[in-house]
Amino acid sequence: MYCESTIIKELGNDLYEISCCPAMCFMFEVVEYLPVGEIVSAGLELAYCTTEELWFNLSVDFTCKIVKVNQPLIDYTRKNKGKNFRYSGFEQTDWIFVVQKVGYEEDKYWHFKEHKQYDTAPITILSNTWLKYLKPYLSEIGYFNNSLPLEYYVKNFQILGEDIKRKQKICSFEYFPNYAGLGEEKWELAEKNKKTAYLHAPYDIENVYFNEKLLLKAQYNPQPNNWILMNIKEDFILKIESKVNYYTDYSCWYKYEGDFIKMGLDIQSDEYVRIHLPAYPMEYAPVGKVFINNNTMEQSQEICWVDLAGPIGRWLYPKFDMEIVAVNPKVWTNLGEPCETLTTDCYGEGWLFVVKPLDAEKTAQMFAEWKEQGKFK
Repeated sequence: MYCESTIIKELGNDLYEISCCPAMCFMFEVVEYLPVGEIVSAGLELAYCTTEELWFNLSVDFTCKIVKVNQPLIDYTRKNKGKNFRYSGFEQTDWIFVVQKVGYEEDKYWHFKEHKQYDTAPITILSNTWLKYLKPYLSEIGYFNNSLPLEYYVKNFQILGEDIKRKQKICSFEYFPNYAGLGEEKWELAEKNKKTAYLHAPYDIENVYFNEKLLLKAQYNPQPNNWILMNIKEDFILKIESKVNYYTDYSCWYKYEGDFIKMGLDIQSDEYVRIHLPAYPMEYAPVGKVFINNNTMEQSQEICWVDLAGPIGRWLYPKFDMEIVAVNPKVWTNLGEPCETLTTDCYGEGWLFVVKPLDAEKTAQMFAEWKEQGKFK
């Protein structure tokens, strides 16, 4: 069975071996992968891989839990990138994961599909937490458990922090299923058998907002003991806003530092750069240099040139009017030599420039538009 670049082999007892399509795995590298124990929703990636020519994801068309990882094979692809499997002890179709099918069936819970909306950069939806994108930076999240009926009671919500990172718990709450056939005795059962559940962060979070409709429902349709009746299909619990760590555009990242902006090469997002490392800093603008954005590369001056281990390097151009106020000596001291700092820590010690925007309001508006477009990390 095939799922895009993935071969799925059934082992029985809801277990499956996951490997690459032979056409895709010639001279490939497993760049990123999820660990044992991770629960992955249908269609989301188990691993991110690259070849000499392209990148691809491994995914399956059902919700699964990773139970085994072929670590020796993954380590081999990383150590021997660009080499085939001949005489290596591995075959091109050796398994990479063993997964176990878990969770709900798509057709059985058709009403839940409307919440499963993803952008062009899929993320892992953690166990029992569903997500619906409203904007690239704004989402609704709710709780889902396939053992629950459509309706369930909740109460005692607690937000579990302010600076919440991806995969961390956002909030806790108590719940009790609204099973059919239960009369007034359900309130005693609810207090006796209630359970605690958590929502997890699908990305770094800046702001958290509670569903105001649930507060109104509790106010105008109160249940005993402060329980709130929810519907898995219709009711989200929180609205979350993604934290913007960097703005990104064409191989470059930007980060506010007071009135200044730090810039760097966005190696993680630029697949071409990632495949053709190491990077060789070649030319750069000095401190005091002023750039005016002319909206076209042909008319704009280059801020810098970074060569790569491939036929094409990267030239960065101004996206806004700016003045160079600092350059990073760790990057620009040994021109023409491979820069390990830039390769290994491009968002930290490998930054390129600090610049001052000449029109702060116009620049801020540009970044606001980028946020609406999802051009951020």
